[in-house]
Amino acid sequence: DMTIPIAFGVPFGIVAALSTVNPTAALCFRKILCYAWAWLHVFISNEGSVDKRIKSLPDPDLLLNQPTQKVTIIFIRHGESAWNEIFNKGPIAERLVWLVPRLVMAGIREGLSLLTPRSIFLDSPLSREGVAQAQTLRALVEGRSEDPLSKKSDDPSVARYLELLAGKQGKTVLVSSNLSRAVETMVIGFMSRLKSPDTKIFIRSELQEVSPNIDTMALALPKEVPPLSHAGVLELSVSDLLERFETSGNKGQKTMRGNPANRFTTFASWCFEASHPAGATFVVGGHSKFFTSFFKAFLGRSVEHVAKKKKIVNTGVVAFTLHRGLVNGQEVFRVDPDSITVVSGGFK
Repeated sequence: DMTIPIAFGVPFGIVAALSTVNPTAALCFRKILCYAWAWLHVFISNEGSVDKRIKSLPDPDLLLNQPTQKVTIIFIRHGESAWNEIFNKGPIAERLVWLVPRLVMAGIREGLSLLTPRSIFLDSPLSREGVAQAQTLRALVEGRSEDPLSKKSDDPSVARYLELLAGKQGKTVLVSSNLSRAVETMVIGFMSRLKSPDTKIFIRSELQEVSPNIDTMALALPKEVPPLSHAGVLELSVSDLLERFETSGNKGQKTMRGNPANRFTTFASWCFEASHPAGATFVVGGHSKFFTSFFKAFLGRSVEHVAKKKKIVNTGVVAFTLHRGLVNGQEVFRVDPDSITVVSGGFK
């Protein structure tokens, strides 16, 4: 029976042919290919083996009592995504009750976005609540936050990190993964700083979320800026905003069969490159699983810490010191567990 192959093959062939001459058809065809790649990724990628891969890295505590270089890094988890809103929001009972209605509404929105660069499921953007959380991050950056944790007077390091976020102290390098929700969080959160043409956000593909789920698939091609779904809340024109990104570090989609642990060492090594301002602090917009895995990779094997076990909350801010040294000629990285400081939000 050739009915099913013909039913799918003929429309696919028509769209593929039109994609060579029509930009809208090209967007549609690209989206179809992204979905096909995403579902392959779900079943055969190495993303689910990250904990096993981390064990193959050198024990970070080999750097104890060794000479090292060090940098300060501030992790900021993105706001709630549309994917989180559909599948992960609320207690289990609430999720079960609302799953079908949420999926129906999301399916309608996905259909309406088929001919655009955006998607609800692939490279899932911020939800409305996620946008509100990013605006709360902006209030923190601008010193308008009501977060009691960020106002602690007995911890001078928190005040210093807040000054760094605001750009009032030292040099900072703003960085984001190549996924839309992380970029949107950084753009909204640091909008006041981005009004200066000298402020850039570096997009790094090694920060892409560690998971086989389809919402972790990147829609941006190499050296592209991920699609932004919430331009209405921004205070810069799209053309001005696009000039605020440095995209040479966006290599595009993560590999299907690659070692996800290599992305941690690639990013850590990049933070120590001589091209960065001396003494710069790296402010990194990214993802819960990536951050948890990064701490698992670079906190000592014997170290027990909440950062290894729990996620940073949406738009939570956590700072730490990362050390780099050589052991038998091999580059080794270590997070100082005593340096891990919750600036806002925390772990859950």
